[in-house]
Amino acid sequence: MTSSISLNLNQKMQWQNAQSTPNNVINTFAFALESIDKTPSANAINELRFGNRISNIDPIEIKALYSQIKTAADAQLDVFKAPNKDIQPFDYLQNNIDAIADYPIEVNIEPDEINTAILYNSLGINFLDVKRIEMRMDLFELAKDDVKNNEKAGLIRKDQADALNEKIQGHMDLLLDQKQALLERKSITDSEEVLFQQLRLSQDRTNT
Repeated sequence: MTSSISLNLNQKMQWQNAQSTPNNVINTFAFALESIDKTPSANAINELRFGNRISNIDPIEIKALYSQIKTAADAQLDVFKAPNKDIQPFDYLQNNIDAIADYPIEVNIEPDEINTAILYNSLGINFLDVKRIEMRMDLFELAKDDVKNNEKAGLIRKDQADALNEKIQGHMDLLLDQKQALLERKSITDSEEVLFQQLRLSQDRTNT
């Protein structure tokens, strides 16, 4: 995929040397779009739309976010538990899954994702929305590992693990549908101003 989305060296230099004011970012963004082949091959588009991954998400960042969500979800369950009722590992796991589904995920365009974001946006696909979905799916994968580890340790029964995995899979299926809808340009929820802002921030980080 890298070869199909990379701008040439001169385009990269013009991008990196642009000033970091919003107007210049927009002008550079427009220049980059004009430089991309207006009629990419069908194979290139299929590679973009149906590839397993689009964004470059650091696994360490995902694990840190998962730990943060889980800690907050566990604490919330402890606060609101009914008197004289013990909270079981199943309850914590189930509450954690719900927390992941509702967590307001914020994403940025990293320097190594700028070219990808430009190309996807040129195809009418919002890169930020796709990255947000992929990040939530990664969180659910960690939740699945958590369920597996709890079952192996004998903390939950097999039927409980099956119920939790079924719940996770339901969320994953929904996210896959949402991702496919974005890649087919059925829904674009973020405005281009958000994309321009993220590009400007990524450029600032690159230039420092």
